[in-house]
Amino acid sequence: MGALHPREPDWRTEIVRHALGALSQDTRFPIVDRGESDRFIVIVSLVGETRPLARLADLDPWSEGLLVEADERSAVLLPGEAKTARWEFSQACRLAGIDPAAPHSMTRFSTTTWIGYPEIAGASEERSSP
Repeated sequence: MGALHPREPDWRTEIVRHALGALSQDTRFPIVDRGESDRFIVIVSLVGETRPLARLADLDPWSEGLLVEADERSAVLLPGEAKTARWEFSQACRLAGIDPAAPHSMTRFSTTTWIGYPEIAGASEERSSP
C-alpha cells in the first residue's frame, strides 16, 4: 500500500500511515494483530523521478516500476515485481480494471528501497533501482 506522491507533511508520517494501512486495510491479506507485527519485514520504497513511457518495449521491469492510468483508474507495480514488461502492464491493467486495449497512459519510475527487520534492532538494508 502506498502512494506515488506524498500526502502527509513529512516522510515519517507518510510511511507510518501506509505501514498501518498495510497491516490493517490491505484486502489481499488477513488483518495483522498487534502481537504479530514484530514478525514482519518492513519494506519501504520511495519513488524517484517519474517519466512518461510511450513504448512498453522501453520498460525494464527489474529496475523500473510502472503506473498505468485510464480515466479515473490507475495501478502501480514496483520494480522487480514482474519478469517482463508485458506481464507488468497486464497486471497493472488487471489491478486497476483497465481494458489493455483502451486508451491509457503509462509512467515509469525508479525507487529507493529500505528493508528493515524489526526483530533485529537497527538492522536494515538499502537498495536502489536506477
